[in-house]
Amino acid sequence: MLFRLAGVALTALLQVGAAHAALLAGHVRDAVTHEGIGFCEVSIAALNRGVVAHADGEYHVPHLPIGEHLVRFSRIGYRTLERRITVAADDSTLFDVDLAPDDVQIGDVDILANSFDLKSDRTVVTGRNLQEQLATTVAGSLARQSGFGVRSMGPAPARPVSRGLGGPRLTVLEDGQATGDLSASSSDHAVAIDPLLAQSLDIVRGPAAYHYGSSVLGGVVNVERNALLRVEPHRASVQAQLQGEAATAGAGGSLAVSVPIRRLVFHGDGALRRAGDMRSAKGVLANTQSSSGTGSVGLSWIDRWGHAGVAYTLYETDYGLPGGFLGAHPQGVSVYLARQALQSRLAWHVPSGAVRDLEFEYSFTRVHQQEFESSGAVGVEFGLLTDQVRLDAHLHPVLGLHDARISCGGSLRDYETAAFSFTPDSRETEFFTTISASRHEHIGELTAALRSDWAAVSPDARDTSRVIGIINRRDFSGLSGALRIQRPLSKSFAAAFQLSRVYRTPQIEELFSEGPHLAAYSFEVGNPKLAHESGWGLEAQGHWSRGRIQASFAAFANRFEQFIYAVSTGRPSESRNDLEQYQYQSAQAAMFGSELTAQVDLGSGGDLSGQLSYVEGRILGHGHLPAIPPLTASLEYSRDVFDWRLAPRLVGALAQRNLGDFETATGAYLRADFGVSRYWMLPTGLTVLTVRADNLFDTVYLNHLSRVKTVVPEPGRSLTLTLSVQF
Repeated sequence: MLFRLAGVALTALLQVGAAHAALLAGHVRDAVTHEGIGFCEVSIAALNRGVVAHADGEYHVPHLPIGEHLVRFSRIGYRTLERRITVAADDSTLFDVDLAPDDVQIGDVDILANSFDLKSDRTVVTGRNLQEQLATTVAGSLARQSGFGVRSMGPAPARPVSRGLGGPRLTVLEDGQATGDLSASSSDHAVAIDPLLAQSLDIVRGPAAYHYGSSVLGGVVNVERNALLRVEPHRASVQAQLQGEAATAGAGGSLAVSVPIRRLVFHGDGALRRAGDMRSAKGVLANTQSSSGTGSVGLSWIDRWGHAGVAYTLYETDYGLPGGFLGAHPQGVSVYLARQALQSRLAWHVPSGAVRDLEFEYSFTRVHQQEFESSGAVGVEFGLLTDQVRLDAHLHPVLGLHDARISCGGSLRDYETAAFSFTPDSRETEFFTTISASRHEHIGELTAALRSDWAAVSPDARDTSRVIGIINRRDFSGLSGALRIQRPLSKSFAAAFQLSRVYRTPQIEELFSEGPHLAAYSFEVGNPKLAHESGWGLEAQGHWSRGRIQASFAAFANRFEQFIYAVSTGRPSESRNDLEQYQYQSAQAAMFGSELTAQVDLGSGGDLSGQLSYVEGRILGHGHLPAIPPLTASLEYSRDVFDWRLAPRLVGALAQRNLGDFETATGAYLRADFGVSRYWMLPTGLTVLTVRADNLFDTVYLNHLSRVKTVVPEPGRSLTLTLSVQF
């Protein structure tokens, strides 16, 4: 309650005045015909701001802070372009840009499938690429990204894994805020986000990621929904999408509307989705049906001094978890999840002094989750209330430093359980401060971040358990951060090196669990004596570009002094001999791997691209870490034929024989997919159609990160159709 009152009071009391700001405007044109390109996305990632160009290609980005900005221009059917543009105080900067069509190579136009910035180690999936990769979950929509996998226990409760790191080691955000759901704690818990409403999927690694978490070796995933707009649109806009999927006989649809009323901007969106049981090449996996609905309404006041706004979001879903196999409830489980979120933001373009921008955010999230047995009885019930506050300050260049940023904030989580869960009701309080900046040196561009965290995990009552010991308040603190050096070594090659330090407070479940988790069909035993998780990471990256060829690689090695994980004891619980017992413990661990992506422009509208990723994890002195994906690779050829883009694709993986204790091996496979897409520019707006045929030959294969792999393989031949209309 204290966080809630502080957040509301600060939002209401903080007064702002007029600030020096500038307007960036211009036209986006076709590089061949020189005609205007409508509905082009013009975005500035560093400010989390963007607009959509008018139908004639004209765009306006008002109220920009003075200085240099990296501006990104992207539109379906054209190659993405980024340019550094300097705007002056109280002035209008005019900047026209020409975009090359997908099937034309002009000069040094970027040809990478997704926008990737070696300097900041950031990947943005948006526009046509997002449409072509859009799946029913956030994890599925990221599955084509290098180094990413999908941890699942059926089609609905899927969560992304990056470089073998998932759960609490991969932060998932919506509009820059933590979702507040329970997906990081167990594979049967779903991520409370529908990707149908995503405007972009941002993957952030490196120093910038420490503004959002302290255990970020796997990175940070931010789903941009734009429930709170940062830039005043010049006209009303509507975007509608429909999606159907054959593997689950599922269908979904979404609608998003933004309406400017002078300085006030209204945004509303909603999505509905329903799916049946998943079909694989070996049959139907029963009790994997799902239905969900989500919607949000937001109001923003946007002026020269900045903007202020508030948004409310509701998400509800019912989904089934399969049963009848080792590691699952015999009859299956049904899960109901509801998430409500209230988010407020106040941003100020500071008129003078060292600070360029100040941004204050407060959010409150309520999550309620129930897990029902086949009889209809509630097996486990969770309630989680989360208050979050944060203050961000972006600074003007000083003492040779640029892109300097200071973040501080905290969160309060009230955690309760009921029914057959015996994890004690607990409260978790956290505070953090992060400082980051960049500097030009003779050895290259240096970027550094330093973060400090403090947390207290307090059960409502002190207790002593015969199984896990003394249940009492625990305090944790630690430092984390990264140092990154990026340098162009020639006109065609640039390299980057990064040293990282990570820290993580143990979750409540890792400390105090003591009881059955029926949905996961396990008896979980916590460890109140766990220390915080910490480790070091070292990474080398390179990007090579010459003519029509571009390639990027990364090699990384991580060493954890304390790696927390749940290990199967290989025996049933003493109090529930029908449930396998899992014990949380920590050990020294090491992970290492590499990633490679390449793309070749073959001319005449054809591209060839490929990816390869590998990671290995070991518990030092014991064996392999569980749930580590095998070596995976993909190869895709895309070609524009008339107005259609055709994209056959091969996806494969080697067998995974590096197994944790009591883990099941998976074999090698090769799968064939095929995609077709087209866009139409109509007088009323932009229409995009994508048809994707996955697993064309009904290949039987297993996902090593799936909890249901022992009973059924991955989905068989499936057709996914997505239609998007924007006007």
